[in-house]
Amino acid sequence: MANTDVKGEVLLQNYELQKKFNEFQRQINQQGGYPFDFKFLLIHLQRGIEGKFLEKVNSSEFFLKIKTLKIKRCKSFEINEDNIHQFFSPIYKREKGSYIATSSNFWNYFYGEKTEEIKDNFTSTIYLTQKRLSHQQILEEVEKVGIKKNYSFLEGLSIFRDAILAGEVDEYETQISIYFQMKEGGPLYCFSAYRFISGKFNLDCENICLNENLNKYAVVSFK
Repeated sequence: MANTDVKGEVLLQNYELQKKFNEFQRQINQQGGYPFDFKFLLIHLQRGIEGKFLEKVNSSEFFLKIKTLKIKRCKSFEINEDNIHQFFSPIYKREKGSYIATSSNFWNYFYGEKTEEIKDNFTSTIYLTQKRLSHQQILEEVEKVGIKKNYSFLEGLSIFRDAILAGEVDEYETQISIYFQMKEGGPLYCFSAYRFISGKFNLDCENICLNENLNKYAVVSFK
């Protein structure tokens, strides 16, 4: 009896799924093609297949919650090229075979300075933007919906690395931007990664230009 119930449930799931795909196919075959954002549809489908369902964030019309990362405590280190490459070694190992371009800004901006130690484990939430936004719009929106969080250099770098390792920038034309301050009350910077259709994977550390737009399919991290 149990097997019959399972088979019936599978048949029902197949039927419901086929109806949805038939509708996608109908829309795609229209004269103007799919009437909404096709890339965003693919992102939603892929995440659904992997069980990574997106959640709405409070009253925000811009953000969808992807997941929460658990970030481990980490000892302080001096910022230089060797230590940054060592910190990113899990990314290089995971991306073996890809062309990775790591910007010298990671160490040149703060060369010789010591990072703040991460004394305790913490969590950070990853969000997907639903439209092309500027840094200014993102920062205003997170303030409005109560999820703003200013990270230190090492906190931001840890979130950046772990989000990449979790596959949050695996899709082509996706970007991740993690905001941080070197000192409390100081200027904002961001760690940024972008995956090109060509396969090139850029890792960068940037000064914030508030009016600059991020990629349409950007991933950001706050509390």
